[in-house]
Amino acid sequence: MRSSSRQEPKSQYSADRRMEPHPLKPISRKPLGAATDNPRDTPQKPRLLFFRGSNIYWSGKFGLPTPATDLPAFLRSHLQQQVKCLSQFFDVQVVTEACDYAQICETYQPDLTLFESGTYGAPRDISNIAEFPEIPKLGFLHADPFCATRGVFLSDMENWGIETYFTMSVSMADYLPDVADKLFVWPNFIDPYVFRDYREGKVIPALITGSNAIHYPWRNRVTKVIAQHFPTMTCPHFGWSGNNTSRVIYDEDYAKMINRAYIVPTCGTFANEIVRKHLEIPGCNSCLVTEETAALREAGFIDMDNCIFASDSNVLDKLDHVFTDRALLERITSAGYHLVHSQHTLRHRNQIHEWLRLYKSLLPGERIVQNGAFRPLTVVGPQSKLTHRHIISNGIDRARLAEGYEALLSGEYDRAERNFRSSLNYWAYMPEPILGLTLCCLYKGKADLALDWIRKSLTWSLEGFRAPHPDPVEWAYLVISLLCQGDVKEAARRAQQFQLLRHCELRRCRTVIDALQGAAGLICEPSNGDARAASRPSVHQLPQRNFSDWIGELCRMLQACQQIELAERVQNIYLSLLNSSPRSARPGVARSRRSSPVLPLGPETFRNKLQRHTPSKVRAMMHPLLAALRSGRKVDDKFAVAIERYAREDSVRRALILGACDQSSYTRAFLEGIQGNPSMPTVLYVLSLGALSGGLERLIPRCLRCNFVSSSIDDAKRESQRKPFDIVLVDNYAFGDGGLSESLVARTVLISDLDASRGHKIVQTVLSDRRCRLIDEGVISDRRYVIFTRVVG
Repeated sequence: MRSSSRQEPKSQYSADRRMEPHPLKPISRKPLGAATDNPRDTPQKPRLLFFRGSNIYWSGKFGLPTPATDLPAFLRSHLQQQVKCLSQFFDVQVVTEACDYAQICETYQPDLTLFESGTYGAPRDISNIAEFPEIPKLGFLHADPFCATRGVFLSDMENWGIETYFTMSVSMADYLPDVADKLFVWPNFIDPYVFRDYREGKVIPALITGSNAIHYPWRNRVTKVIAQHFPTMTCPHFGWSGNNTSRVIYDEDYAKMINRAYIVPTCGTFANEIVRKHLEIPGCNSCLVTEETAALREAGFIDMDNCIFASDSNVLDKLDHVFTDRALLERITSAGYHLVHSQHTLRHRNQIHEWLRLYKSLLPGERIVQNGAFRPLTVVGPQSKLTHRHIISNGIDRARLAEGYEALLSGEYDRAERNFRSSLNYWAYMPEPILGLTLCCLYKGKADLALDWIRKSLTWSLEGFRAPHPDPVEWAYLVISLLCQGDVKEAARRAQQFQLLRHCELRRCRTVIDALQGAAGLICEPSNGDARAASRPSVHQLPQRNFSDWIGELCRMLQACQQIELAERVQNIYLSLLNSSPRSARPGVARSRRSSPVLPLGPETFRNKLQRHTPSKVRAMMHPLLAALRSGRKVDDKFAVAIERYAREDSVRRALILGACDQSSYTRAFLEGIQGNPSMPTVLYVLSLGALSGGLERLIPRCLRCNFVSSSIDDAKRESQRKPFDIVLVDNYAFGDGGLSESLVARTVLISDLDASRGHKIVQTVLSDRRCRLIDEGVISDRRYVIFTRVVG
């Protein structure tokens, strides 16, 4: 008989009622903490008014976000868990519709209001938000640290006058340093009523669950190794929108599945985040296998004590060790279970409640600080220099962005572009690499392409998420891109939009525009400290430059874009104003407002003026190669989809295409996958007989670091023997293999036509290796395809 000593009570709430907000009704309140009529009653909880988006999830891969009015059930569960956590400490009322803030506060009388924005921050209308200033307001940034909606959040907070924020992301401060001193962490957690030990039998040696998208590089590498060497159950991820989401296992069924597994690997994306799965796995009494990060160490995870920290190079040794020593595996699993249930459940996430308690007792000059994501909040005095201690995530993309800006400052624009593109390939709409690519294009004299890049980011936020105003740095470089096209009139009109939008970069752009239009008078460039204080927070962190250096870089961009006369005008105006300005104003620039300023234009006018750039046209401008590649793809061609997926894996460093042809949908799929690969691999290709090299060259994205090398059969043989290829696509067979099939060494081999004579010969050679394993096979248009993989060592 099973012991029930650790059995937790089952959840008492229904999935069908999870997202129903409490009905708002007039309330007769007693003072907080006052005695009640019944002496056994607990003290009254403070009241929290939670403004969050309607049930709208924004999806879309290469275009504008697309609203889905009905969230998948598993996402509704995630959102309800947040409300349930808050309900441990507050009397929570959720508001999802347009409302009058003053009226709803009059009705509900909250002690605190919380405003959600980010991924689920749907457009909403909240009027009279300046009323009841005595009620503290907090912002809730609900997004991945790398998500493009960070800029939307900053825009919403500025619009609502909110200056203190909470986020569930422990890595967010690395991605929003402008507001790191205002940002508190309310970390992820588990519901102990759902994620617990169900006493299910351990029947799954290794369970692989969750997305295998490119932004999970560790998970993709390690799970592939585990699946090849241990009996493994795979639970695929069906996305975040669409009909397939009904297949997603969640809540109790999901927890029971984890509970049946000995080990479950997961990771925190390329941003080294702590995701729900890090806590759900040990919370269900299974052993967590994961990548070692600073965030996990701070959360209390210790290698071979309560989890297993591993990489793709040592995971097999560690799993062999614990599966041989089952007592050790049980101790690690039990310790992980104890850690999570003693420190990381919804009962332990009282940070917002603690902030309110401390806020009510603050004396003049005192501040609230958080000395670690999982530590209590404290109050410090006016003389204290203590600030929030945020986790340094050291995300892969942050390192590549830093390398990109280092190369940009040294004038190595191609190297900078490679790093920015590599970072962007992890997340297609990350704004920082998009701005980096904009700068690269301007320095390289490609003003049209620079304008396309920056419009991509602006269109996403202004049109897709209806942000009240754009990121100020992005808007500044929209103006600069227009200047580099020689369109001073349009640049001036854009510079005058969003007059309340403040930032040093934008202020400098407006200074130059006014000078070009003949404005008279002087205005000093503020000091760095004053400039930062007067700036609206931005997603972007550009290198610190004085105004003189900034003008020099602008002139360099104008000259590169063949705007020689305009560059000379800017330089001459700057020098004349500098020479005529008071010494105290240097190195400032003169500027005064024109007597008849252009009226600010909002997002609606912005969209009207960019009508010729419809979403489909924007996508075509941003991704001309992708548009070309997709044109030759059959929608139902599963082999082409598989080719693209394998080519996109970041573990691919060396690739080979045998029989490459610009007319082949498989060659096109392979190149599309390579373009999205953050590792930027080297690709050798052997042309099919009759294929035109020029046709293929037009498909190859020359702007990428990927090294595309035209090869012969002999070259491919030598490269194969020197170092195995990570992936080989055998596409068309109108070439002589020259004995290549006997010497082909590769980790993954994809063959588009098994019945072709050379294709059959290669298959026979591959199958002769005992380390080879068949992954997939099928028939497309009467041609049999196969996918093999094997361990190369």
